[in-house]
Amino acid sequence: MTLDFQVLLTIIAPLIGAPLLFLIVNKFGAKAGWLSLLFPLFSALSLINLGSTSHWVSQTVLIEWVPSLNIHLSFLLDGVSYMFGLIVSIMGFLVCFYAVTYLHEPNRESGRFYAYLLLFMTAMLG
Repeated sequence: MTLDFQVLLTIIAPLIGAPLLFLIVNKFGAKAGWLSLLFPLFSALSLINLGSTSHWVSQTVLIEWVPSLNIHLSFLLDGVSYMFGLIVSIMGFLVCFYAVTYLHEPNRESGRFYAYLLLFMTAMLG
């Protein structure tokens, strides 16, 4: 897996999970909340993997988004960004875990609640 793809996947993993949780909460009920834990956990483990393979060297990842308009996504990977990403991912996991254990009975709004949590986490990571 290339560095560009791994960085992009780390950031958008919660974004991928948000609509999924919104749609499946009626089918899975309370277990949909447990599924929400996978996305922050994936981001945290991916960040740990990124930090261990890059040897804490500051580097810039440039991802072409719309090449015809010369629009790119640029991410600076350094010690501060790794630390901030880990804080956001681990706290996102802990907040989702607390919400799953606190909200026992699912309703129609619980899928929206978990989706909003993951969207907020995506905004913080991005």
